[in-house]
Amino acid sequence: MNKVTRILIGYWNNKDNMYPEYPMPVPEGIMDVQMYKFHDMLADYLDSGMITNRQRGSSTCRFTGKSNGSFERCDDKYIWPSGLSHYIRNYHIVLPQDFYEHIMKNRFKIPEFSIEKSSIFIVDKTDWINWAVTGEAPLPHIEKEKELIDALNNEIRLEFDKMVLDNIMANFS
Repeated sequence: MNKVTRILIGYWNNKDNMYPEYPMPVPEGIMDVQMYKFHDMLADYLDSGMITNRQRGSSTCRFTGKSNGSFERCDDKYIWPSGLSHYIRNYHIVLPQDFYEHIMKNRFKIPEFSIEKSSIFIVDKTDWINWAVTGEAPLPHIEKEKELIDALNNEIRLEFDKMVLDNIMANFS
């Protein structure tokens, strides 16, 4: 039997935290500017991948809860859930830079390749999980907003402390 290895991308955690090793999708994430211009071509690329595996149930969109596909697609290097293009088209989510470079190298066309029906798929989750835990994956908006609020509070605190210190110094002069 032939073994076929693919790198997994596009699997998300959910609000119940059932898949904590995976990132949450972030709508309107900061996508590479070059890729943002081509997000429809990126979604088309994802939709044209070879169907490799059908699931027994359907995945749901992490934002709407609506059905979002029940199979996986692949190219010559990656494997992803069929609903991944939905996140690109509707929410402009961000994917790893290596994936963008791969599809740009392929000029947004799935390269020709073949997989024997008797092949065993080996799915490598390492890069996807590392992308999520190393901070390369974008934080959900609430985390970004919390960071901004904390930074603003620190600025206000520093300004207040400076004002108090200035008042104290003025009283000693």
